[in-house]
Amino acid sequence: MKSSCRWRFCALKDNMVDLIFDKEIISGSLEETESLAAQFLKHISPSAIVGLYGPLGAGKTTLVRFIASPAGVDPDDVSSPTFTLINEYLDGSVPIYHFDLYRLADPSEMYGIGAEEYFSRTGITLIEWAENGGRYIPANRFEIHLDIVDQQKRRIKFIRRIG
Repeated sequence: MKSSCRWRFCALKDNMVDLIFDKEIISGSLEETESLAAQFLKHISPSAIVGLYGPLGAGKTTLVRFIASPAGVDPDDVSSPTFTLINEYLDGSVPIYHFDLYRLADPSEMYGIGAEEYFSRTGITLIEWAENGGRYIPANRFEIHLDIVDQQKRRIKFIRRIG
């Protein structure tokens, strides 16, 4: 379905498989999750903002690796920016800006780290613990919710938010 959204944050490049949005998907393996991430990447704009939600150990950083890899980023270079808050991966076909807001003490710190600048750049912005960014996270975004089912399985839901 082609997005009629006027904001680049939520624009889809091509027709997206309807199945992937607003429905829970059970991924039974890392390979299945990697496939979903690659499919998601193919259909978002090169300026998409993506919030990643889920408990510790759900696979948020792994999902960032799976999205960044088909964009040409070496997956071994992808690590959680827990202490630096932002990692930039600029060697791929599109810049990837990887935020980790786990240690953010207050959402207003988003202003201090220059988040708005990243949101206006060309590049895919992936935000782990996006809920910690509060109102500073753009309303027009994609969300990926991860839940642990068991050691191997994850419940994943892709959502497109238009604010």
